[in-house]
Amino acid sequence: MRNLDIICQGPWHFWKIASYINRDKQLEELPSWAIDFRTSGSVHLFAQRSIFNAGRATCQVPCRVVNSKVLLTRGVVLGRVGPIRQVDYHVEDSTKVPAGRRNNASRLPVDWLKRYLGFGVLTNPDSEPSYITGERVFTAFWRTLLADCGAYPISRITPERVAEEDALLRDSWLGHIRRYIQEQSETDAEDTQDTQYAPFHEPKLANMFIHLISRWSFSITDNGLYTLITRPTREGDVIACIDGGKVPVVLRSPSSESEKQYQLVSVAYVHGFMNMEATESASMRDKLGLKEEELLLV
Repeated sequence: MRNLDIICQGPWHFWKIASYINRDKQLEELPSWAIDFRTSGSVHLFAQRSIFNAGRATCQVPCRVVNSKVLLTRGVVLGRVGPIRQVDYHVEDSTKVPAGRRNNASRLPVDWLKRYLGFGVLTNPDSEPSYITGERVFTAFWRTLLADCGAYPISRITPERVAEEDALLRDSWLGHIRRYIQEQSETDAEDTQDTQYAPFHEPKLANMFIHLISRWSFSITDNGLYTLITRPTREGDVIACIDGGKVPVVLRSPSSESEKQYQLVSVAYVHGFMNMEATESASMRDKLGLKEEELLLV
């Protein structure tokens, strides 16, 4: 296989951030991209069946490894993770967001909209800006919350479904926001949203949101890209598309002196960059000043 599925699509934990690392000194000597086959779980962001193709389909083989530790890859840095505004994301001593998220799932999309974009994108539609893809930012926002997919089986949302759902969501979310604002002004309370509110209408989209919400959080990169991240990703981490990777990877510099050297942290969804736009779309690269470069994983 001429790809990096074993890293980007494997069910094994990324050992560098696993809670058991301090109990196994041998693992501390391994690079971050090494796989610990003793662990298992689920694929972080399912991308098989050509659902996602963020990086080039193939990478150079045999892989180039320097000093048995440094894996040389080639790719495009999309940006750095910006501030993560969800309070529950920052719970100490945990590699997962709280399980209680599922109980509050109906409230989170509007809450995240308020925290990141503001209600004005819906209450003042004439001034709603555009995302880098050309679509309006609210459309890009809700598509990001779903990783642009429905379930099950997991599949990409069609343009026809985007148009239909967007019209429904704008109407229903706006009504919910107006009730929320009115309740806030009347009660001056923080906890006034209707917990029975259904953020998505089409069953496959609602299923996908529930599938993602317990693990993934919305965030915006320092250059304005909408992304879904999962713990232990943190503000300042680099998101990149690499050759052979179906989904973008999250990377972290081990020190301020380690330029172009990164530890593998996790994977991510980046709206507008899941179909090789980072390498194949000159216009998208030019808008953000992106370029291909060598990335060293340590």
